[in-house]
Amino acid sequence: MAWGAWSGGVSSVRCGVILPIGINRPLRRACVVTRALIAVNAAVFLGMAAATAGDEQGLSELRRSWAFRSYGEPIGLLSYQFVHGGLLHLLGNMLFLWVFGPSVEDRLGRGWFVAFYLACGVASAAGWHALDGGPVVLSGRDGVPRELIEALPAGALPLASLIGASGSIAGVTGAFMVLFPRTIVRVLLFFILIGVFEVPAVWFIAASFLKDFILHQGGPDGVAYSAHLAGTVFGFSVAFVLLRSRVLSREDFDLLYVFEQRRRRAEIRRASARAAGGAGGAGGAVPDAPADAKSEAVMALRGRLASAIAGRDWASAEGLASEFAAARGVSRVKLPRRAWIDLANGLFEAGRHEGASRAYGAFLEDYPQDPEGPHVRLMLALLWVRYLGMADRARGVLDQAARGLVEAEDLALLERLRDEIDGRGPSSSVAAGA
Repeated sequence: MAWGAWSGGVSSVRCGVILPIGINRPLRRACVVTRALIAVNAAVFLGMAAATAGDEQGLSELRRSWAFRSYGEPIGLLSYQFVHGGLLHLLGNMLFLWVFGPSVEDRLGRGWFVAFYLACGVASAAGWHALDGGPVVLSGRDGVPRELIEALPAGALPLASLIGASGSIAGVTGAFMVLFPRTIVRVLLFFILIGVFEVPAVWFIAASFLKDFILHQGGPDGVAYSAHLAGTVFGFSVAFVLLRSRVLSREDFDLLYVFEQRRRRAEIRRASARAAGGAGGAGGAVPDAPADAKSEAVMALRGRLASAIAGRDWASAEGLASEFAAARGVSRVKLPRRAWIDLANGLFEAGRHEGASRAYGAFLEDYPQDPEGPHVRLMLALLWVRYLGMADRARGVLDQAARGLVEAEDLALLERLRDEIDGRGPSSSVAAGA
């Protein structure tokens, strides 16, 4: 990550070769707090520069007075979060806050986001203090003015100091990883190739965490990697606990949902593998057709479709599903119930919304009384409302789903969709499958 921290009076910025420039998640409201935090950080930076009027030593001392220092004043736990050691340090941190902050603010709410942001800064400072805080030895090679070193009493070991929003923002990215792991991050790459690429948020943030962990093992170099690590762990943990305890309402794209999807997908793959061999899936055997040429062709098509689902080849699976739906009218051949759901979920996650809609509909046609029917109807309505412009058609499906839903997060999503149909809420959330 293009984050920096200031330790022992040394300003140092580590600019990565990959910079985030945006995400694909729309917001439900304006990001007031994120913009305010960026403005405050910029104002502090410019104010300090103006107050010292080019006096580098004076600027260094002013920064030190705002910094968090081991065994220093408690106010430093807050003030250090708004001080930066240079323009690149400021810009790198604010870029990450601008990309990841709005979505977390949108999810937590403005007041709680302020408290969360500051708490992440406190936690990252505590982690840095535990791992790296304490006396340091300054040397000219660290960029410290020689006259400052010579002015120190003989044998003096000044306490390390910490400044920068890095730890606070690391906490925000940790929470982002829990709340929006599958959100796509657009990154600007400067390496052998130069261009804009897209990567899932979970991989981008995990890779950045791993980079900080590796560099921290290399010893001190003026960058507080331990603050980054502590902030990320704290933000991740808080968001995870809030979701797990249901203090924060569940959504269709959070990390807990991903875990549930993996468990379900393992079950579905087993059903799909049996389907490829002609066996029935979970929920009972699927009746096969008489052994005529047309039915055998449909059976072969079903096996190819099951193989495409198991291999997560969604482009091929979508086409094969259309062929299967058209061909099976001449036979009694069905796709196993869990295979239909796996197909629909996979198409949904791949952004193939029309194909996902057809797959959910085919499941309901084949298995109208299935216990998972209410949840499948909910996902079908979500597709129609938020992606396919078929809100009016979704009313009846939601009414049917409401009679069988019991989970609090499902009922909350159902009410949000009803509000969106009636024009009382934005149609902007991103969701995963059943």
